[in-house]
Amino acid sequence: MARGCVRACRGGSAAAAVEGAAIVCTATSSTAPVFPGAALAPEVHVNCVGSFHPDMRELDLDTLRDAAIVVDRREAALEEAGELLAAVDAGLTQPQAWRELGELVLAGAPPRPASKTVFDSVGLAAQDLFAARRALERARVLSLGLPLT
Repeated sequence: MARGCVRACRGGSAAAAVEGAAIVCTATSSTAPVFPGAALAPEVHVNCVGSFHPDMRELDLDTLRDAAIVVDRREAALEEAGELLAAVDAGLTQPQAWRELGELVLAGAPPRPASKTVFDSVGLAAQDLFAARRALERARVLSLGLPLT
């Protein structure tokens, strides 16, 4: 595949869809894990952006086991990230070990570890606005999209 290209495919099941993937993204309002963590590749990166309540669980405990975890903000994750709260209760992770996205950006984002990584976002408006602004700037530079008035 050419650099910068993304290949998307549809699987017959959630497990088949994530099998062998380098990056998996979830954006659901599920209260149960949407795929089995056992189906993931060992060095996968998972973006979990749908759950925002302690009762929601997009990811199972296998997905979080031995993962390097990044959150948008630790305090918010401790109130809202259901899958992370379940992993803490199960003794699989500790909040002190989680890295905040802002820390990584300010530090120049060290190279990704050669292991499973998970970014679990509960949504922070300031980060959403920054990302939207950056996307709009890039779209203008690349002459993409249509201006709205």
